Amino acid sequence: MPTGKIKFLNPKSGFGFIVENESGKEIYVHIKDILGSLEAGDDVEFELVERKRGPAAVQVRKRTTFT
Repeated sequence: MPTGKIKFLNPKSGFGFIVENESGKEIYVHIKDILGSLEAGDDVEFELVERKRGPAAVQVRKRTTFT
């Protein structure tokens, strides 16, 4: 499952971007695809889907780390 960090998120506009950890690419995310409460700087995990305008993140949630 891909992981990344929320770069930008604007709930009023309904979208944001995630910087994927592995590739460093920015991935579009629609507010409806976010599970829970997130803000810029949060570490997340997500699934990638291909949409008309390119890749998008879905099922976006805070990344859980186990120590």
